[in-house]
Amino acid sequence: MAKFYRIILSTIFPILFISCSADYEGVGEDTTDKPQNEVKSIVLSFPSGEASYDINTDVVFKATSDASEDISSFCEFFVNDTKISGNTFKSASAGDFTVYCKYNSIKSNTATFKVVSASQLIMTITSTTSGVTDGSSTSDSSIDLKFTSNKSTSDFAVGDITVSGGALSSFSGSGTTYSATFTPAGAGDKTIDIAANTFTDGSGNQNVASTQFNWKYVANTPKNFKTNVIVEDFTGAWCGYCPRVAYKLHELKKTLTTQLVVVAAHYGDVLQYSKITEMTTAFSVSSYPHARVNRTSKWNEQNSMITSLTGTNAKVGVALESSISGSTLTVKFKAKFSEDFSDLKFGVFILEDDLLLDQRNYADFGYGSDDPLVNFKHEDVLRHALTSPLGDNIASSSTKKGATYEKSYTYVVPDKYGSSAVDKAKLKIVGFITDKDKKALNSRLSAIGSTQTFEEL
Repeated sequence: MAKFYRIILSTIFPILFISCSADYEGVGEDTTDKPQNEVKSIVLSFPSGEASYDINTDVVFKATSDASEDISSFCEFFVNDTKISGNTFKSASAGDFTVYCKYNSIKSNTATFKVVSASQLIMTITSTTSGVTDGSSTSDSSIDLKFTSNKSTSDFAVGDITVSGGALSSFSGSGTTYSATFTPAGAGDKTIDIAANTFTDGSGNQNVASTQFNWKYVANTPKNFKTNVIVEDFTGAWCGYCPRVAYKLHELKKTLTTQLVVVAAHYGDVLQYSKITEMTTAFSVSSYPHARVNRTSKWNEQNSMITSLTGTNAKVGVALESSISGSTLTVKFKAKFSEDFSDLKFGVFILEDDLLLDQRNYADFGYGSDDPLVNFKHEDVLRHALTSPLGDNIASSSTKKGATYEKSYTYVVPDKYGSSAVDKAKLKIVGFITDKDKKALNSRLSAIGSTQTFEEL
């Protein structure tokens, strides 16, 4: 009677395998396509979720990028350091194997598997916690483990499992499926093992050693973030007192540089933002000039009202990524949280600098006493919002301590907003986070083409 074999995840043992000439199938290597998203890291996994396979059965590998994109068709796969064709492997002999993949110079994690006889009893260790696989690193406070036997057993017990760097609890199961919870004792590398000859099947066959499950617990120590203050300057070219506020903000930016985010929201002129009424209604703007600090209070035009806020630490950070090709603008908004939040909103604005328009000017507020100021350069002009101007909701499940929220946009920049032409080289991006009371918790200004990191302290 022919023997059958099973392939399972296993501890890495250097071996020589002879089945390189076995049948291979999978995705070809000669495609000229590229992943849709930039690849920064790769996780290799077994998409079937199974830990063992019959001999001469396809073992499929999957490569997933940090952008959660399946990039298997763009990668090269290596079994025991030998390149295979595509992402599918089939072995005709028993042994221990390793597998990893590469995309350009980026290498994935290394997974292991081995071939054993079907008559041998083997228990496979996996995790059902989202994002946790053999060899992964996460900040989960505990992980759920699954133990799957290739044959039914009645004497597998928690004592058959050996762990390092933590403890097991909630052990349960019967037959071929068992589960337990592993809780780490501090940060670092953790292992889960099942030694040989610890349990039996119904025929009295003893088990072989299981593949070691490896996981690294990364202690999540959320950090504070630099605080940036957003000031929305409600203004208009017809407003003769508005240069007073514009000049004061211009001068304050020299001191605070990136920590002062100014948005000039025009009303009643050719630079008027299309949804300005929605903003003025929300913030009770009835007279001009009117500058709003962090969407909470009208600015008293004293620098201390703003500088006192920039000296505090924020519990949420903002970062922006953007690029432009022709008229197509791509923006990614990111927020990171150092404590649990709920009922938050985020906003993304497109601003433009150096827009020339005559400005009424009732006195010398810093720009001279001419009235009007001919071809006055209007800075930080709000042109468009990729979100609602009051912000879009973020699910509370995405704003937990240590979490990072991301949202991407693709937007075709028009040649004009109304009758006002657009200079794409003068555009920039603003992102902000607000709470349920519309208070801005943090904000960020970015040039187009930049990739920002979080301003962690």
